[in-house]
Amino acid sequence: YNRALSASEIASLYAGTQPGTSVVTQTLNAALTINGNLTLNAGTLATGSNNITVTGNWENNGGVFTPNTGTVTLNGTGAGGAILNGGWTFNNLTISGSGGTYTLNDRLNVSSTLSISAGTLDTRSGSNYLIHAGTINQTGGTITPRTGTVVIDGATSTLTLASALNNLRIESPRESGLVGYWSFDSGSGLSATDKSG
Repeated sequence: YNRALSASEIASLYAGTQPGTSVVTQTLNAALTINGNLTLNAGTLATGSNNITVTGNWENNGGVFTPNTGTVTLNGTGAGGAILNGGWTFNNLTISGSGGTYTLNDRLNVSSTLSISAGTLDTRSGSNYLIHAGTINQTGGTITPRTGTVVIDGATSTLTLASALNNLRIESPRESGLVGYWSFDSGSGLSATDKSG
């Protein structure tokens, strides 16, 4: 390099991802359905308020993903699906492929809601990647956390699970490194809600 790295580039390298490159921006004007893999190697993919549905892998090998308010749905029904987000965050992510398996190839970050209605989300044996979401709504399917950690940090989070977790960490989205108290005001069974705001 002929320049100093920015803080976000250093953080990306620390997280095991390469900083995204952004030469060209492609902005969706409508919903996008891909009947195979979505591969983002360079440039920027911006969703606007549009949704993306992918039946294959999500592979971000060095591009910039700007989810805005859109939802990405992975609905493949095969056993070999993979998610590589390249250090970028999804706004909403839905796993809905009956019988499908999506395995993480890096840590998963979802700023709003991670929904699982069918299929399997696997943190990868031997790697145990972190799942980090504002809210998790699992009404079906399976989360295979192995020895990994699930982090919930939404301003008003709801945690609905049909799978057992290994480690669960609750954080405030407004504070970093908080060690403290979290009040679950209501809930029953495998569902709990914080309403303290």
